[in-house]
Amino acid sequence: MAEEQNPVTHSELVEIVRRLDDRISTMDRHIDDRFEAVNARFETVNAQFETVNARIEAVDDRISTLDRNVNQNLTEMRSDIRMLTRAMIGFYAFIIAAVGIGFTLYRLFPNPTP
Repeated sequence: MAEEQNPVTHSELVEIVRRLDDRISTMDRHIDDRFEAVNARFETVNAQFETVNARIEAVDDRISTLDRNVNQNLTEMRSDIRMLTRAMIGFYAFIIAAVGIGFTLYRLFPNPTP
């Protein structure tokens, strides 16, 4: 019924199809532009991530180097402390031995009383 009341001519249909095609083309271009903008943003973000990853790798390398150096220094400190401990034990052993020898000699050869 509606078609009989408002008949559409062929030229009007062609015009409607042309306008719809123009709108679809415009929307398609806008979507393409938006995709390009989003892709550009993703590329920027990827570049920033690569920069951050490079910095993280550099920091990781520095930490690994420092860790190796600290381990080496701790190993050297342990050996130094061991040597110092042995020297101190030897020094105190020498003092104890000297006191013991002195006491023994004193007991064996007491001072003559005048």
